[in-house]
Amino acid sequence: MRQTLLTSPLFVPSTLLTLNSPVTNPNAIDLRFTFKALVIGPTHLINLEFLPDFEGFVDLWIALFGTGDEFVAARISRHYWDYDWKIVSSRRAIFDVTRSRFPVQFKPLVRLLHSMCGTGNTREFGDKNDDDRTLCATYVYHYFLNLPTFTQVIPITARSGPNAVYEALINELYSGGAMYRNTHTISFPGGSVLPRGSSSRLLSSITDPNDPIIVEWEHQYSGWKLLLAVLRNYIKRAGTDRSSLSSDAEHRRDISLTLCAVGMEDTVSDETIIDALELIRCVIDKNSDLAAELMQGLESGDTASEPDLVEVTIRILEDALQRSTNPRISPPSKLIISATGVLTALISLPVYAYRVWPFFRSNHTLFGNDNHAPITPSLLA
Repeated sequence: MRQTLLTSPLFVPSTLLTLNSPVTNPNAIDLRFTFKALVIGPTHLINLEFLPDFEGFVDLWIALFGTGDEFVAARISRHYWDYDWKIVSSRRAIFDVTRSRFPVQFKPLVRLLHSMCGTGNTREFGDKNDDDRTLCATYVYHYFLNLPTFTQVIPITARSGPNAVYEALINELYSGGAMYRNTHTISFPGGSVLPRGSSSRLLSSITDPNDPIIVEWEHQYSGWKLLLAVLRNYIKRAGTDRSSLSSDAEHRRDISLTLCAVGMEDTVSDETIIDALELIRCVIDKNSDLAAELMQGLESGDTASEPDLVEVTIRILEDALQRSTNPRISPPSKLIISATGVLTALISLPVYAYRVWPFFRSNHTLFGNDNHAPITPSLLA
């Protein structure tokens, strides 16, 4: 019902003609601001962490801020960042909860940030909202650049025995919970390093001492670099081994963890990659300064052997286009559109344009040639 309401002509003026609506004078901005007050209001009264249908609340938030005409989404999102975000902490609670579960639960925070970029999902009113949209993208960029906590799943094998990587500071079965400390320096996906002896907070309840536990480290890192690690993992098609240590690393002082090892729930699905690409696209689209800053940050501290965002996105697109030629399966249209959108946004940067343009010009599957029909029309249908 909420989706039907928020996509009606009352909230999305650009659908008036397509739906042959009797609505003649919609006031989408005022209506969305009213709806926004109804959505944010309960955050003052309840702890969202214990909301029975928190996922449904996130979906409602995304539908409110992330759908509809772009100029409306940009206006309401900017008001949130400029006013609600700063006025009282309870209005930021939805970000606190999704961030405290990230990256174990990857999608909620990424989708939430995407919805707050001020892009909506239709563009019918030119570029009148560029200032609002740019400001929203800047807020999202800086928020994701400095995440203060990292959440991880720790199996029993990593916190017991002579080679344990984590140790409890108090008994795990105490009702007050436990804190855990790492006995080795740990490198998380994305390259951030957790110093040896750091303390974490237990998030999960323990019913069986042998069950995996979920902990939250006070650890500042770049969500963008972790996003790139997710994209790199996708093109490598990493296995599903969830062990925390590789067999040859058990006795080393420094430990490098994979996405599977930290307990990320979904590492290689198309849906996860689309969410990651769409967040990047919305932040850098028509914003060359922010795009340059993002790319510079992603490349800082990187090794030459690791593919950068341009190469990773091209390889994702090549794989998706190859799959689209198989008549027995549905083409991954959304993945193709998302990857193409990121590459198109990067063309604004000359240092990357010389790599993107040749790929587009030589790709016959995407745009066709004298001997091949392009796939582009079917994607836009």
